[in-house]
Amino acid sequence: MTPHSEAKKNGARLTNNEGYSNHFLRSRLQLVILVTNHNITFCRKEDSMATIEHNGKTYDVDEDGFLSNGNEDWDTNWVDYVKGVEGIGELTDEHQKVIDALQDYYKKNGIAPMVRILSKTTGYPLKRIYELFPSGPGKGACKMAGLPKPTGCV
Repeated sequence: MTPHSEAKKNGARLTNNEGYSNHFLRSRLQLVILVTNHNITFCRKEDSMATIEHNGKTYDVDEDGFLSNGNEDWDTNWVDYVKGVEGIGELTDEHQKVIDALQDYYKKNGIAPMVRILSKTTGYPLKRIYELFPSGPGKGACKMAGLPKPTGCV
């Protein structure tokens, strides 16, 4: 099967000749180009470690795009990057409240809070958190807050 036929089979997901997905290729040096909301981000992946450059700053990320160094690298530029990747138009006070709650809980407990705790802490129902972060509290909100990828339900 050729890479092009494999891409068609996978719904336009590109793969290389060995069948590895470009998105999760490990132990190979490659250039991954992410196009989100008309922004182009170049990622260099090597041995499952990627770097993302946004507005002149480089971030080390894991294979899922979470900051490798967590809050050490977190800044407003990172928030701006994740906002674009997640398709969030404008960052509101509600977004910031969720980010602050996640960071505070993580600093105290070393893990991301469960969804019900996040909902109780912020006062937002789960439905509202998903409206703020369409990919969910685990992927979008934790990534934006600079937390590592949650291992359980967030």
